[in-house]
Amino acid sequence: FFFGMTFSFCNEITPEFLRQVCKDTGGYLIPGLNENLMLQCKGLNKIQNLSAYCNIKCLWIQENAIAQIEGLDELVELRTLYLHQNCLTSIANLDNLTHLAVLNISNNWI
Repeated sequence: FFFGMTFSFCNEITPEFLRQVCKDTGGYLIPGLNENLMLQCKGLNKIQNLSAYCNIKCLWIQENAIAQIEGLDELVELRTLYLHQNCLTSIANLDNLTHLAVLNISNNWI
């Protein structure tokens, strides 16, 4: 959802999609070994299916079409979250991220 229009090219975050991203960015194919996950500029509109990546410390998910913060509850090791340049309208669902030190939500609809 972007300026009232639905993206027809939005990708869904699936385990297969995540494995391919890890392969393309030099990450590990075993989800729990990754400390970084680079999902920026992927045409995403929803954060989902990240629970297997429970050890990531930095998530790049900026420049997508994400409207709400969700699907991060199990990423308890997360320290840095880049969510800028999305479609966020509120800040919520960050309570479980007790180690979060850097949060970039600039250039959203907040």
